[in-house]
Amino acid sequence: MSNWFFGISLLVLGLAVAACQSDQKSAFDLEIGDCIVPSQEMAEAGTGKVLEIETVKTVDCAELHDGEVIAVFNSLEAAFPGDDAMAQIAAEGCPSKSSLQLFPTADSWREGDREIACILESIFDLGVGDCIDYVGDFNVSRTSCSDRHDAEVLDLVYMPDGVYPSEFEIDSFAIENCPFATDIYIGPTIESWERDDRQIICLDE
Repeated sequence: MSNWFFGISLLVLGLAVAACQSDQKSAFDLEIGDCIVPSQEMAEAGTGKVLEIETVKTVDCAELHDGEVIAVFNSLEAAFPGDDAMAQIAAEGCPSKSSLQLFPTADSWREGDREIACILESIFDLGVGDCIDYVGDFNVSRTSCSDRHDAEVLDLVYMPDGVYPSEFEIDSFAIENCPFATDIYIGPTIESWERDDRQIICLDE
């Protein structure tokens, strides 16, 4: 079995205000339960990169999607604190399992935007039988299994609680617990472990 230590690390996005488009929703009009499909730019962004985006594509949650809004709240700061501080406010205010936060930029703040949206990305809610494509260096995207795809989820196994294990321990656990047909797996990073992620995703490529 090859071991692909796929990073499920925090990606923070700064947002700018804009009007809604047909299947697009303003980044500041998102509601709990909205399911989203990120743009190619969002999907390929490096870990920790701040992007300015105006709208987010929303879809019916019964359709393939890459994230779901699990919490929304407003910043209570008197003045815009800067991108780094806003990212920290978003990370601390969102539920621990939130892996993506959408927050105002300086420009959108001046337009009156204060909303922060907390997103649970699909990497945390993949199910057995789901098919995925690899997008960029640090992301996966669910796709229809009837279309061309990079891998299929064979099983989900969970490591026990405790301190973050070594790469060797994660690799050994995956080898011992994933199905024999597994070609590769996605394991937790230290950042996702701190968000209570203990999941190893066993994949058939």
